[in-house]
Amino acid sequence: MNCWVKECSLRVPSYHTTGGKIFFAIELTRRHTRASTSSSVSSMRQSIQSNASSQVDHRVTYRSYSQFRELWKALGDYQQAIPSSQQQRQRRNTIDRVRSRLAMTGMRGAANSCRCDGNGKCRFEGLRHVARVFPFPSRCPHFVTQSKAMLNTRRKALETFIREVQAYFATFSDNELRAATLTNSECAVLHTFAAFLQADVHFPTITTPSGAKIPHQPLGLQGWRQQCADQMMMSDDDAQAPANSSSASNRFSQRATLLTEALEKERLSMRASLPVLQVQTVKVETMYTFLEEFCDHQQYGATRAARRSSKGGEM
Repeated sequence: MNCWVKECSLRVPSYHTTGGKIFFAIELTRRHTRASTSSSVSSMRQSIQSNASSQVDHRVTYRSYSQFRELWKALGDYQQAIPSSQQQRQRRNTIDRVRSRLAMTGMRGAANSCRCDGNGKCRFEGLRHVARVFPFPSRCPHFVTQSKAMLNTRRKALETFIREVQAYFATFSDNELRAATLTNSECAVLHTFAAFLQADVHFPTITTPSGAKIPHQPLGLQGWRQQCADQMMMSDDDAQAPANSSSASNRFSQRATLLTEALEKERLSMRASLPVLQVQTVKVETMYTFLEEFCDHQQYGATRAARRSSKGGEM
């Protein structure tokens, strides 16, 4: 497990103006690499595993020129050749402000840890020389800094500066970097650089039950991709396709049959619940007798009309 310092690539690709102030975009690109544990059976599976074995994260942090300059002074403890008393106070106030900010966030360690107090106790003492000899871009009048050529020149210089700082930290071993970042009392120098890039926000750490901190890795989909590769390599995929379609059609026909039977049962039950009209057969001889029978049926009812018709026939 490498430290984010060695896994990330830094660049300043652009700048933006917000509220009349210019901010430079710092792009952090980190690649997570995982070793593949399963054996490959084909070139297709190997390509899928190679794509699944690495993940790339892109993060962006926005910083102004003043914040870049404050970082440069804090890391290099910069001093001018002949500083005045006022300039010394301003420089000291800037450095004290950064250190007090670190102290408030709990970045100072115990007596046996790195205090980064400038007395040779920090393992990254050589970073002072790197920051001091770097030709940091000087301040310019406001009308000059608004030109695109000047802003692009400043952007490239600031990109070179953070890359120089990263290259210095990358010269240390992984154990030394982990010791400075994964202990309870983190190194203030390395954390100042990480806080400036917002690396602690973009690449957070999680705490193990033993109390140690490890970088939080994003959710991996290697198992899912491996399963997809296994399915693609199965020889009976083509034969399974029509079988799957036929089984789907069978399920659909079964559901249609059940629905038809249910509708038929409902129709029969509704028919059984309706009343049945019983009409007796009436013998019609002529139109005159039919009208008489109809009038008797309306006046006396069906039974009485039948009796009258039978009596009339006897007479």
